[in-house]
Amino acid sequence: MKLDSFIKEELNRFNIKLNKEIFSKEAFLIKRAKSEIKLSPVCLINKKVNKINGKSIKVEYIQDILKENPKILKEAIIYKDVLMEHELKYILHIKPKAVIFKNLEFINPIYLFPVPLFKLHEEEVPINIDIKLSLKKREINGTNFFFDIGYGADIFYIVFPYDSLKQNERSLSFRGSFEVLKEITRRLLNVTKPKGFRIRILIYDHRFHFNYGLKKHLDNINISRVLSVLNLQDCGLGNEKIVIKNNRYMLDNMTEALIYRELYRIGIEVDRINLFEFSDIDTVFKNKPIVWFLSYPVNKKHNIDYTFLKREYSGKVSAFIFSILKNVF
Repeated sequence: MKLDSFIKEELNRFNIKLNKEIFSKEAFLIKRAKSEIKLSPVCLINKKVNKINGKSIKVEYIQDILKENPKILKEAIIYKDVLMEHELKYILHIKPKAVIFKNLEFINPIYLFPVPLFKLHEEEVPINIDIKLSLKKREINGTNFFFDIGYGADIFYIVFPYDSLKQNERSLSFRGSFEVLKEITRRLLNVTKPKGFRIRILIYDHRFHFNYGLKKHLDNINISRVLSVLNLQDCGLGNEKIVIKNNRYMLDNMTEALIYRELYRIGIEVDRINLFEFSDIDTVFKNKPIVWFLSYPVNKKHNIDYTFLKREYSGKVSAFIFSILKNVF
C-alpha cells in the first residue's frame, strides 16, 4: 500500500474531516559531475546549475568558518574530510557553491539539498576547481494531510513529517512517531474544554527532501497566527530528550520552565540536547516556540522494521506529551 493511502486509511478511523494537499516539486538529478578530480553527487538539487567553479577552502570544524568573511565563503567550494549531519545547518546558512567531502556521518538520509554535495574519490583537492554538471529534471510529487481540532484564528501546530518516496508503513522512523500521532489525536478528540485556538495536525510529505511539504503548506498560512509547534519527528522510539537548540534556541525560558514543571509533576525526567541531526524546522517557523521530544540516539532508525518497536515507548511519550499540551498550552 502507498504510504499516503495508509495514512489516510488510519486517520479516517477517527471520523474526522481530513484535508488533502497534493503538490509537486521540481528538482534536478546530477547525472554526472565532470572535473579534474573524481566526484560523485549524493543528492538532488533544487535549482538548475550547469557549472560550478571557485576556490576550495579546506576546513576542519565548519562552525569556525562562520567567523570568516561571508562573501568569500559564499563564492567558495568547501572541502571537509568528514561531513557531519548537523553541519548542514551551517552550510545552509552560508550557501557556498558546493561542498566536497571524503566521508559522510549522517543518521538521516538527505535526498534533496539546496547546496550541491559531492563525495571525493581522490586524496586531495586543487585550489581552484571547475565542475561541469550534466542534469536531469525530476518532478517529485507529494501529499500533505491536515485537520483542525477546535476553533479560532490562532493555530497551534502538531506536525508529523514523513516521506512517501523513501518510507513505507513498516519503517521504524515512520511507524514509531505515527503511533504517537494517533494516540495524541485520540486523546485530543476526547477533550471538550475549549482553548480559544485551533490545534492543526499536519502530516506533511518530503521529510528527506528538505521538508518541502511543510514549506508548501505554510505558503498559504499567516505565520503570525501560529502560536507554537509540537514536532513529532522521530519520537516514540524510547529515550526521548527535549531539543533545546538547533539554529536557534527552540524554546523561550518561560515555555521551557512550564514544560519541566509539568514533567516534574507527573514524575518524568527528560534530558535537554542540542540537535546533532539536520532540520531546518526552526528557520521555517521563525521565532515560534518548538517542542520536540526526539528519541536519541537511534542511529539505525531508518534501517529497522517497526516490529522491533515496543508499544510501551509510544504509549509513554504520548501520555506525557498530551499532559504538556493539556496543562502548559
